[in-house]
Amino acid sequence: MAKAPGKAYRQGLTLLKIADKFGNEEDARKWIESKRWPNGPHCPHCGSYNVQSDINHKTMTLQGFVEDNTEEETTVYTDDAKAYVGLDRPHQTVCHSVGEYVKGMAHTNGMESFWALMKRGYSGTCHKMSPKHLSRYRSG
Repeated sequence: MAKAPGKAYRQGLTLLKIADKFGNEEDARKWIESKRWPNGPHCPHCGSYNVQSDINHKTMTLQGFVEDNTEEETTVYTDDAKAYVGLDRPHQTVCHSVGEYVKGMAHTNGMESFWALMKRGYSGTCHKMSPKHLSRYRSG
């Protein structure tokens, strides 16, 4: 019986070939997406093409979400995650890593309780949290 080719005989792109092939990260992302999804990015579970494939990074997404869903004068209270640095809102933080959980009006207890209840309700009935059906999880 013939053996499968070893690592030395496998074809693919080396790190140097990748660096030569792509001038920037955007070109690399487009190439990888075209190989992974020839007909465009889609959900592997339901087949929907309504997916977000061009999100830049977590910070922009999180900050954009906060800014889209709050008034400009709203003070935002969070933990000290770096994703909130540069938020375009009045902002106060607590630093959980040094044992700080409340600082004046700043605390995250309300949101932590909300997510705890959400997860508790979800655990008993669902197997996978899907953004597509998120409204169904939170409605009565």
